[in-house]
Amino acid sequence: QMQRLLIDSLPPPCKHGFDPFPAGHICDRFVRLYLETFNASSGNNAANAILEAMAAVDKKCPEVLHDSSKMKQILTYFSSVGTQEILNEDGDAARITSAVIVV
Repeated sequence: QMQRLLIDSLPPPCKHGFDPFPAGHICDRFVRLYLETFNASSGNNAANAILEAMAAVDKKCPEVLHDSSKMKQILTYFSSVGTQEILNEDGDAARITSAVIVV
């Protein structure tokens, strides 16, 4: 029981500045579509997968791409993920995540 109290009293894991999107939020749908398209295309090469993912979100979520406040939220998400990948010493994943930020 003491161990359970200690676990329950731990602060939530750090999101490195990212405030998670509510489920179903347009930014959540954007990220999910981007990642699904990227993962489906990544057998080719990372650059092509990123371009295909960007084309998919441009087609289905243009209101996010053309809204700087929404894109700031998206970039904060990818920065958070990339930071965690660096902390986990996963350099390859961090490089791919940072490529999203550049595009």
